[in-house]
Amino acid sequence: MRNRLYQHYLNVVTEELMLKYQYDNVNEIPSIEKVVLNTSMKTSDFKVKMIPSYIVALTLITGQKASPTLAKKGNAKLGIRKNTVTGAKVTLRGEIMYNFLDLLSTIVLPRIKNFDGLNKKSLNNEGNFTFQINDPFVFPQLEAASEVFNHLGPITITITTTTQKKDQNLNLLRGLNLPLK
Repeated sequence: MRNRLYQHYLNVVTEELMLKYQYDNVNEIPSIEKVVLNTSMKTSDFKVKMIPSYIVALTLITGQKASPTLAKKGNAKLGIRKNTVTGAKVTLRGEIMYNFLDLLSTIVLPRIKNFDGLNKKSLNNEGNFTFQINDPFVFPQLEAASEVFNHLGPITITITTTTQKKDQNLNLLRGLNLPLK
């Protein structure tokens, strides 16, 4: 059984984009390539003992095992050395990606206080749409264990698409029910 959002993309969104932009080939229709979730350990002062909880939090949210991110260079102000763990990230593709986007648009974003939509200026020229969820406890998976993840900071979500044209990307994201201002 395929995901509801993926079926909506195949049956509705591709038809709308095909009619609007008059593509010569079906492969020209923009699609979502991957979704990356990233969080930094900055809120817990980069304490090593917090690493597993960051990885578990992203794993609970996405259903796919997260991996630690390493510092590319040291920072004396923050007390970070090169190649030390500074956070966690997970890259979603395929069915898990569409499951996450469906959860995001139907459950998570409506739970954010004073939410009036995602800013469409967050879309860059490479086809990446990046936004941040400051309160990670809007995810129902983390809400039950808030005392375990109380040090968890903002979660950055990047949606990467296959086209670099902003208007096509905006129509794709709107078609996938993401609330854009």
